[in-house]
Amino acid sequence: MDGPGCQSKGYGWMVRESRTGAIVGCIRLNSISRQASFAVVGYEYDKRYWGKGYATEALIAVTNHCHKNMLLYRLEAWTLAGNEASDRILQKAGFRLEGTQRQKMILRGQHFDQRLFGRLADDHFA
Repeated sequence: MDGPGCQSKGYGWMVRESRTGAIVGCIRLNSISRQASFAVVGYEYDKRYWGKGYATEALIAVTNHCHKNMLLYRLEAWTLAGNEASDRILQKAGFRLEGTQRQKMILRGQHFDQRLFGRLADDHFA
């Protein structure tokens, strides 16, 4: 990032399986605003590694890094309505559902509801 008050395009981390070193997915920060102390979190994983806890473990680590080291106060993430697995990943990492934005996303020419999740640095997380 350039400095206080500047916006950055983002950061990304590749997620590897510890035993084999295989890349299983990635997590990225988008729309970083130092002035607002805010960023949007996104992630993608290879389907072969879904349901094995990699996404949750990595998201918790990145979220903690963002709050403690990057001093970002608010993190946001969104899912498409009906993507319950991704909703659970966010909730396990301490994100709270804040609402549904109706028909906000267009995917393959079709409109979908978008669910917005947020996490603050001072949210209590076990």
